[in-house]
Amino acid sequence: MSKKLKAFFSMYAPKLYVLLGEHGDMSFQFKLKEKIRKNIYKFFHLDKNDLKAELAVEFFINGHLNALLYMYKYKDRLSIEDYLEIVKPVINNIFVLKNRQ
Repeated sequence: MSKKLKAFFSMYAPKLYVLLGEHGDMSFQFKLKEKIRKNIYKFFHLDKNDLKAELAVEFFINGHLNALLYMYKYKDRLSIEDYLEIVKPVINNIFVLKNRQ
């Protein structure tokens, strides 16, 4: 999986950095977040009426996108492997373990 993410990131990171950055395209950001949101709800079988799940999804999406921007900014010192090392436990804590309760 990290090879696919690495290839994706190296191909699209410069464009995403511009589109999601400080002077980015708000319409693109809104559409991207909506697509990510739908996929998260579907993949983790989350209840759309659960406000705590909604809060977790919003926290994850916004944190995730900002972390990617940060990683790109310091791409000479951070790798996709560094990013995944941080993100995997977050995903487990927010979504995977919640579904096991």
